Amino acid sequence: RAYARNTNHCFEFPSTQFPLHVTFIATAINQIIVCKGTDTNVNYGGVQLYIDSDGKAAFYINPTSGSTANRIPLVSTTSVDITGNVKTMVTVTKDSANNHRLFLNGILEATVTSTYTAWANSYPLQIGAAYLSGSINNASPGLCVFSVKLVFGVCEYTSNFKVDLSNPYFPVQETFVDVWVDPSERKNMTLATGVSDIKERSGNDLHFTQATTAYQPALMQGYSN
Repeated sequence: RAYARNTNHCFEFPSTQFPLHVTFIATAINQIIVCKGTDTNVNYGGVQLYIDSDGKAAFYINPTSGSTANRIPLVSTTSVDITGNVKTMVTVTKDSANNHRLFLNGILEATVTSTYTAWANSYPLQIGAAYLSGSINNASPGLCVFSVKLVFGVCEYTSNFKVDLSNPYFPVQETFVDVWVDPSERKNMTLATGVSDIKERSGNDLHFTQATTAYQPALMQGYSN
């Protein structure tokens, strides 16, 4: 199990155009991949990318706190392969016309048009679980996240695009990256009892830390550098 939490509360999910790319291996359903919700209920406020009870990739943008009534839902039509060590990439984009799209391995799966934007909140961006009411909830033991990239101000993709999942670093190369988390390289990590810090690589210093020893993910052998 691995869990990362960005404690820079100034970070907000973009209200303008963006692509969000996440590569991972999942072996179970009901897995939180990325979320930025409130401190009492992960379903309230902000954004959430996860694998639902049907094994499908789902992404929500919630414009208000304390309610799920107005959430923008994007759910893939194809289930994520959770039967073994199969790397998957989910991409979510928003264009200038407020079209939100979800791609699974570069294939367009869902489109929703809405002017809603994510509720701005001071809670951290989290990967692999949700930190609620002072403790980790919805931890994802059946999930290994390889890389997260979020780009502000451009959409990048409105139709199918090529993905090379054999690339050990990232299947798609972009420019103007605002958040780039790549724990596959040893030099990006700080070790305590486990991994206490992962340096993100965009140059914007939006690093991920886990100060609580019991929750620090273990460093696995076979890293690239």
